[in-house]
Amino acid sequence: FEVILVVPNMKSEEQKEGGEKLYEMLKNEGIDVLYDDRNERAGVKFNDADLVGIPIRITVGKKFGEGIVEFKERKTVSELTVEEAIKKAKEIINAEK
Repeated sequence: FEVILVVPNMKSEEQKEGGEKLYEMLKNEGIDVLYDDRNERAGVKFNDADLVGIPIRITVGKKFGEGIVEFKERKTVSELTVEEAIKKAKEIINAEK
């Protein structure tokens, strides 16, 4: 996988729907994405994401209603709009090919 998509709070309809929407958007862009929609604590999901070693993690959290997601590339974390996150993921993936 090129991207892991994490939804920390699956009880939040906004985050859950946002994760599903972003998952489809990433797939439509040709990005190989793993969608972590398990009913686990956020810390468990983040730890597992780091252990799996997928280079890009996008997190759909509380700010998704504002169009903001957390974008983590290895050790660098930033908040980007959904569109910026998809664009940056594509740039990183294409640069690695």
